[in-house]
Amino acid sequence: MRYRLLALDLDGTLLGPGDVIGARTLAAIAEARRRGVHVAVVTGRRFRSGRPLVEPLVDGGDFVFASSNGIVTRWACEGSRIFTGYLAPSDLGDLLAFLRDEEGGAPLVLADGFEAGVDFLYDREHEDPFWAGSFARLRPLFHRVERLPDDAPYPFIQIAMWSRPAPLDALAARFATRFGDRFTAHVVRNFKVGRAVFEAYPATSGKAHAVRRIAAHLGVAPSEICAIGDEVNDLEMLREAGLGIAMGDAQPAVLEAADVVTARHDEDGVGVAVERWVLGDLVPPPPLVP
Repeated sequence: MRYRLLALDLDGTLLGPGDVIGARTLAAIAEARRRGVHVAVVTGRRFRSGRPLVEPLVDGGDFVFASSNGIVTRWACEGSRIFTGYLAPSDLGDLLAFLRDEEGGAPLVLADGFEAGVDFLYDREHEDPFWAGSFARLRPLFHRVERLPDDAPYPFIQIAMWSRPAPLDALAARFATRFGDRFTAHVVRNFKVGRAVFEAYPATSGKAHAVRRIAAHLGVAPSEICAIGDEVNDLEMLREAGLGIAMGDAQPAVLEAADVVTARHDEDGVGVAVERWVLGDLVPPPPLVP
């Protein structure tokens, strides 16, 4: 096989309508795995919320699940950690000082307390509707501490802030001016609900870093990686892969950066791509028109 590792984003890529993996995609991935291709799901979702969505892949055996933009990488079935790229307490302190104290925002602090049933840490409640909505909806997963970042029983994964797209785009520009390349930061849009999330984490973490480490762990060369995605947090993963594939309804920057373009996420685009470029074992032809 030309490609021995298939790195797949989840939302807008592997998942079709209703957050379900399409039949054509499942069949293509199953055949690729039967031929010895490794599969890694690489997502911005938390392990707790993302892992149940890939249950149909379990029949093919264990596979890698890199959650929270690849910061925590686990075996999907066994659940044990393979790699982590946590946020240092001093870095979280600087991020909180900027986002919360200077910008007046209400950021969510994601933590790796999966086994204890904890995904978020907080030291104060906020009136911000996005923070309060998350708190109300996911209350059992929140753990209060006396003061962040000093009082923390679990490692920090990343910091995130939900809002409307335009304010977060402006925030991201100010963030870049303030911190430069010290952190990786981006704004990911959720078109279903008309909002977006700003995410920041160590520059030494992220999806591309996770895929690089997964490939080395599995003995796969960079040229043997096929990565598929649709959002700005997939950009570096696609650029570094031997073959970077954009979904047909991907963000413009992703379409521009990809080597080739497949069908949309609601048209089994992953299945189409695996059939054509992984199982077909072809030298990539000109891009498909989205």
